[in-house]
Amino acid sequence: MKILIVVHNLTIEKSHLMPWRTVCDIVTHMQNDGHEAHLISLGCRKCELQGHLIPQGTREIRKSPEDSLISDLNTELERIRPEVIFWPIAWRESSKRLKAITKIEAPLIFWFPGGVYSFPACFQAVKTIGIRNTLPYLLETFWNKKRQINNFKRLRVKAILTMTQATADSAITSGWPRTKTFVIPPGKENTPSANTISPLPNDFKNWLGDKCFYLFMGPPSGIRGIFKLLKAFDIAAGVDPGIRLVCLFRSDGVLDSKKVKLTIKHCRNSEKIYSIWDSLKPEELHSFMSTCHAVTMPFILVPSEIPLAIIEAMTWGKPIITTSPGGTGDFVKHIGLSPKVGNCKELANAMLKLHQDTAFYKMKCQNTIDAYSNHPDWQSVSRQWVEVANKALAKI
Repeated sequence: MKILIVVHNLTIEKSHLMPWRTVCDIVTHMQNDGHEAHLISLGCRKCELQGHLIPQGTREIRKSPEDSLISDLNTELERIRPEVIFWPIAWRESSKRLKAITKIEAPLIFWFPGGVYSFPACFQAVKTIGIRNTLPYLLETFWNKKRQINNFKRLRVKAILTMTQATADSAITSGWPRTKTFVIPPGKENTPSANTISPLPNDFKNWLGDKCFYLFMGPPSGIRGIFKLLKAFDIAAGVDPGIRLVCLFRSDGVLDSKKVKLTIKHCRNSEKIYSIWDSLKPEELHSFMSTCHAVTMPFILVPSEIPLAIIEAMTWGKPIITTSPGGTGDFVKHIGLSPKVGNCKELANAMLKLHQDTAFYKMKCQNTIDAYSNHPDWQSVSRQWVEVANKALAKI
């Protein structure tokens, strides 16, 4: 089958991050399965893209102005002649852009790189990352989904593909047919073996002693909920002195690092917080993930649903605490806890619950093990996208 998948703003540096990782792996596996699959990135220039996880033959085309988009896209369509196209969509997509892309003759499947956002979550985000950075998500909350669904129907979109049930439900409740809605999460890696784990640092083991620790991983960014987490940990550690917090901050961006360091310094329980400010090798990261009590990811907003770090944490059978925006919170509820966005008391109680209720903790660990065992790998995810294409074509 000739398949074209389109994404926004792919770069070499982003190819391992969501949502770009999803389409990169899917196209690569489609190609390995014998399909003539192509990936196009909507960017600011006409060029070839290559390197890291980017699939062979990937190209970037201009997405603005509209005339350039249509011209560049027509050139690629003439070259590829796809039987079906997966096009990235958001609820706030303009009618003008919709009309432009649905003039394409090949059948279109709209896929959602992002999710659904609530006003309370966006309100918390404004306080953390500012109105300018939150504006795209605010627009999503106010956009008329029913009118957009009517646009999809009028423009003869064949199907909608989402990464979580929550986003799928937002389309269905707005009038999109359930039979034309498909939910496929990001895939999992091959399960790491024991030899992919390096020893924990001696200074860390001396600091930890016989205590258990909660693990935060990611950039030192407010959108990741680090400030709420530090406040919540201070509350929890004040109630239960036996818990610890480990923060593994990626060094690929300064972001809010100065503010984070200052916040940690001012925590009442700062001596119970262990921070690493350099990006770790996979085997070093695995050593912390395999020995932590639980993973904490209290996102303020989730730009792309089900971050890969959540699936990676599931590998080790560890419960996950994340917050409730979009479909990520719903995905995690069965394997951990999902307190409300910005509610430090609920977040603190979640940490205390997992530390103090042994039976509850063991149940969540087993749920995580089972969920990971049943989760599809990237090859399976790729083949599910092909199945969606076949079903969409069968209904023409």
